[in-house]
Amino acid sequence: MRKLYLTLLTILVLVGSVFIFQNTNTSADMEVDKDVRLVSVSGKGMVTASPDIAFIDIGVETEDKDAKVAQANNSKDMNKVMEALKKLGIKDKNIKTIRYSLYDRYEYNGKKEGKEKEKYYVVSNIVNVKIENIEMLGKVIDEVAKAGSNQISNIRFDISNKKDLYNQALELAMKDAHQKAAAIMQAFDEKPVKPYKIIESSYYAPFMRGDMNMIKGMDTRVNPGELEITASLMVEYDY
Repeated sequence: MRKLYLTLLTILVLVGSVFIFQNTNTSADMEVDKDVRLVSVSGKGMVTASPDIAFIDIGVETEDKDAKVAQANNSKDMNKVMEALKKLGIKDKNIKTIRYSLYDRYEYNGKKEGKEKEKYYVVSNIVNVKIENIEMLGKVIDEVAKAGSNQISNIRFDISNKKDLYNQALELAMKDAHQKAAAIMQAFDEKPVKPYKIIESSYYAPFMRGDMNMIKGMDTRVNPGELEITASLMVEYDY
């Protein structure tokens, strides 16, 4: 019985020692954190590049007093548009239906006294097309318009290697943050060395809309301009 008592007492002492040791370490860590002095700065980097990919919404809208006729006409015209896209070398994987709708609409004809309402149906079929060769964009617009498309809109541009460009922007953002920290810490004869903490605060590489100039009987001209890709960081240096 006495041996059992001594054994239990020994275990309790050991557990208590571990608890005290852990608490001592935690306190020490807290003291270290309290002693850290930080300079917090933001850094921003930006790179520009010419887009090499274009996206455009292309479709057909038809209307008729008979819903079936409106649908049939829409299907006929849309098939011609799809054929035109394929002749231009646009792959099936780069053509995606984004909207198909059939709805009725009323308008006042004014033929009778009191202007009675006349009902007709509207069918709209829109696809989003990805154009991997951006130089073909104007030709695509012209050809689908000839084929019967009367819904051409929402041109957007992008860059195929924007991840690589974003990494370059991150490097510039880091240099910007380091320069700011150096300027601040110079006031008290310190220099930023290894960052204490880095937070990536934003990633901004939007689609860019382009200007489109369509003139009947002439080739469509499209100006893609340049895209800006920016990266922002929050960086802390200890001293």
